[in-house]
Amino acid sequence: MKILFIKHIDIEGPGTMGEFLDKKGFEYEIINIFDNIALPDDPRQYGAIIILGGPMNVYEENEYPYLKDEDIFIKSALQKGVPMLGLCLGAQLISKATGAKVRKAAEKEIGWFKADLTDDGKNDPLFNGLKSSIDVFQWHGDTFDIPDKGVHLASSEVCKNQAFMCNNNVYGLQFHLEVTKDMVREWLDAYSDEVKSMGDKVSRKGILKHADEFADAYYNQAEVFYLNFFKLAKII
Repeated sequence: MKILFIKHIDIEGPGTMGEFLDKKGFEYEIINIFDNIALPDDPRQYGAIIILGGPMNVYEENEYPYLKDEDIFIKSALQKGVPMLGLCLGAQLISKATGAKVRKAAEKEIGWFKADLTDDGKNDPLFNGLKSSIDVFQWHGDTFDIPDKGVHLASSEVCKNQAFMCNNNVYGLQFHLEVTKDMVREWLDAYSDEVKSMGDKVSRKGILKHADEFADAYYNQAEVFYLNFFKLAKII
């Protein structure tokens, strides 16, 4: 079945996940929800739904009215058992749709960090074949609570809730496994004011240096993750 990506801003696309699906020959569709493209009536027409990131917040529905429709769509997908994966904003939207809280984090994470798997994370098939502490790219100022009856899968020193599972086939990641070197550079340019506001806590030069150093290993890590998720979604 076709895979659906929900995209919230032009520069935050499927990245390496799109490359992976192209290589595997899987069909996917991208809905640019920020262009007020309507979401389908029935999420069951897709084998999996990937909810991408964006600079908006889940509680800014008045400024971004499409977030209301997306919330309804995610709730429908949860009710109907459709496999989903949320990345950053996408994870926050899934958490909100379950009734959990999304709020400002105590501290922003921008750049390269470690995400440490919990004991449940180490045993979850989503992270099969990955290290218990993985390098991840972060860009967020909000954090989500773990959904009721959800499972906490990963944490970091700065932000406790980094990954969760709920409904057995729905996952949320606070971090970005999908980024390419070009995406990192583009975000640094587009969100330069936010980077400057972080002062010495964020180094543009350091982030780009690590992006160059991590590029191949980061894609290989992401590919293992994608294989795991799409197996869980019964697409592979």
